[in-house]
Amino acid sequence: PDLNTTLDSLWHCARTEMPAEVLVVVNASEADAESVRRRNADTLVAARAWIEAHPDPALRVHLLDYPTLPARHAGVGLARKLGMDEAVARLASAAGEAGIIVSLDADCSVDPNYLAAIEAHFAAVPARTGAALYFEHPISDGEDGETIARYELHLRYYVQGLRYAGSPYAFHTVGSCLAVRAGAYLRQGGMNRRQAGEDFYFAQKLIGAGGFSNLNETTVRPAARTSHRVPFGTGRALRAGAGEVLTTYAPEVFNDLKALFERVDRLAESEPAAAPIDDLSPPLAEFLEHQRVGRALAEIQANTADRASFRKRWFRWFNGFRCMKYANFATRTAYPKVPVERAAARLAAGSRRRDLRALLDRYRRLDRSISGESPGWSTSASASERGE
Repeated sequence: PDLNTTLDSLWHCARTEMPAEVLVVVNASEADAESVRRRNADTLVAARAWIEAHPDPALRVHLLDYPTLPARHAGVGLARKLGMDEAVARLASAAGEAGIIVSLDADCSVDPNYLAAIEAHFAAVPARTGAALYFEHPISDGEDGETIARYELHLRYYVQGLRYAGSPYAFHTVGSCLAVRAGAYLRQGGMNRRQAGEDFYFAQKLIGAGGFSNLNETTVRPAARTSHRVPFGTGRALRAGAGEVLTTYAPEVFNDLKALFERVDRLAESEPAAAPIDDLSPPLAEFLEHQRVGRALAEIQANTADRASFRKRWFRWFNGFRCMKYANFATRTAYPKVPVERAAARLAAGSRRRDLRALLDRYRRLDRSISGESPGWSTSASASERGE
């Protein structure tokens, strides 16, 4: 409802050395109500007026209007894909595959150094293929503020849990905080058309390919507003409201994954039919059997010559999606979900403090302190990274 606030935020950014463009995707499906089309028409009128009032060759804004997308595919994934595909086409005649595509949502604000920080981040390491940008939801007083604080704490707790376990997929996968080089975007087949979770699935491919990084030198601030677009996420959390206790995966999930990832070198040398999994937790051993770990090990061993290549291939098999599958499996069979403050306090060095704002501040500092590229084939996070 307020696109121009986001355009204002980008306008106040320091300019980049190379020109930047903003592509605004205004979209609706053929099945949407007339009220949606009227609102989109108003958005286009207001945006055109904004563009006329803000001429700058270093930061041009273009509107892409798709009023009747097929209902079967219309949604956030297709909208993001249309914008990013157009960005690839426009970059082809300029920076080519080295060009940078940044995905932002139209309800966000950004720090004044946002554009310059992105440019500098990728220029510093040409091999970087993508980045997860640091974010913080604005936290207001009252019930909505507490709800969004819990939801953000849940996101950060999950990523820190993966990092503690030693997964190289310990990155945030938020669509409004995602940057990728044009070449990497093309190699991974572009954005998908999923109507929910499109950012997660696309980021998994980028992370697994290597060269993905955290970009913590600037901040994206997604709006804390209700939404009916997808069945999960910020909008869903706010719709639930303070009356619903927000729960998350139990810390035992990450303890299990840690125990598995710490024995990857042993797996490299074991016979696939006798993989050392019997002494893992019962839910993890059962999950691995369901995932046919013996067959996976045989294939990985047959195609690797040393431990380093085995680890790389192993984590492409036990990727971020499989980590989440295990978290859901273990939740159903062994470890019920727990309130997010309790889980976050336990993971953060066994702290008994469950003050929501203090925990969120602590996890924000943890996330902001972590840099580096994927794959980070470490076996566990250090004590300092866990806040110990």
